[in-house]
Amino acid sequence: MTRLEKKDFDGQVAIITGAQQGIGKAIAVKLASEGADIVVNWLDDKEKASEVADLVTSQGRKVVMFKGDIEQNDQIRNLVSVTMDAFGKIDVLVNNAGIYPRIPFFDVTETDWNKIIQTNLKGAFFCSQMVAKKMRDLKVGGNIINISSQAISGLAKEGSVYSISKTALIGLTKTLAMELAPHRIRVNAIAPGLTDTDQPRLGLTETEISDRASNSPLGRIVYPEEVADLAAFLASKKAAMITGQTHHINSGAYLA
Repeated sequence: MTRLEKKDFDGQVAIITGAQQGIGKAIAVKLASEGADIVVNWLDDKEKASEVADLVTSQGRKVVMFKGDIEQNDQIRNLVSVTMDAFGKIDVLVNNAGIYPRIPFFDVTETDWNKIIQTNLKGAFFCSQMVAKKMRDLKVGGNIINISSQAISGLAKEGSVYSISKTALIGLTKTLAMELAPHRIRVNAIAPGLTDTDQPRLGLTETEISDRASNSPLGRIVYPEEVADLAAFLASKKAAMITGQTHHINSGAYLA
């Protein structure tokens, strides 16, 4: 009889916000492949979210689908409550949900500002707070990963508020890493560059995407699965001494 290979996340539970597609989907599938049970937070496409759930269960893992907008604190509470009812603990939180409406600086309204900041920053803050409380109370430790962006370079096209929100996530990562370290909760950020998802296609043509990718030092676009591999490493015991850091994955397009 062959002994089953022990996986990095056997018995762990991970919440992935904004997991119906793109980077969130890739992270959910990767962590499931490494043994984690997954909570798929989705917003507006049940069919896509169901596809992610099917990919998780196809690897023998449990999955919970949760429809909710993480800019609303009551929905974050429900997300955490549903997770605790289903699994009794939370080991990993990936704050991936975010929006990037292309709006020229002179056209940004207060409504635009509030929507972007509440989704990209406020949502990550309160998801982290509510999840970390459970990790603290259960004394299980844990990992929080914030998905930032190469937009922290300031080069995001028509993305002034988006850049602000993603830059603030870096500050949040550092402060939470210090405050949560006594509870054995590590906090890191990932800042992807041009990634092969729907998001850049909302503001760039395929030609623009191809040109930007080919002109980067490594000469191609980043794949969501590569971001997922990095997230899995950061949440694993292999990264036990890494916290408060921002990890860039961008084909060398932005050298921090």
